[in-house]
Amino acid sequence: MASSTAVRVVAPPIALVMAAGAAIRVHRIGDSGARATWRDRFSTSAYGAER
Repeated sequence: MASSTAVRVVAPPIALVMAAGAAIRVHRIGDSGARATWRDRFSTSAYGAER
């Protein structure tokens, strides 16, 4: 029974750390993808082309 108690105490913090790491990784991948997609894709003029 002692080992099951140890698992119940240790497993949740490990799962939380892993979940936080996964969330950070997903955010960073999404941010880098957005930056790659939108880099140099916007116009400085109001009409989308220099006049």
